[in-house]
Amino acid sequence: MSVTMSAIVVRNLSKTFRVAQQAEGLSDRLRSLVRPHYRSVSAVRDVSFAVEAGESLAFLGPNGAGKSTTIKILTGLLTPSSGVAQVLGFDPQKDRKRLELRHRDGVRTEEPAVVPPARHRQPAPPRRRLRGRAARAPAADR
Repeated sequence: MSVTMSAIVVRNLSKTFRVAQQAEGLSDRLRSLVRPHYRSVSAVRDVSFAVEAGESLAFLGPNGAGKSTTIKILTGLLTPSSGVAQVLGFDPQKDRKRLELRHRDGVRTEEPAVVPPARHRQPAPPRRRLRGRAARAPAADR
């Protein structure tokens, strides 16, 4: 009898951010520089699911639904406010180096995982106009 372990387990996961409120009027804005007022924004609220080994998972939903925040918690980039997240039996925040989730091919976010190498060309030597005629740049500039 073989026991299968879920590849990803998420129980009652929540993430709340503290965001500074925008003040109205010039005097209130100046006052908020010294004493800002904050409000709580819930990005993920009480999410639970499990993914078995070999299964695929996709997050679909409108903007602001918490998709990217959940992925960032599962990859160890963010710490949840409450709840439990486990990937391959490890805690992504504590075992991030061991899991190396940021480099795995199966995790895709809106940011490109690999930045294409820049093409470097040798710039053309500078040319200068002198008294209406084109002249080559001095040897020091070449």
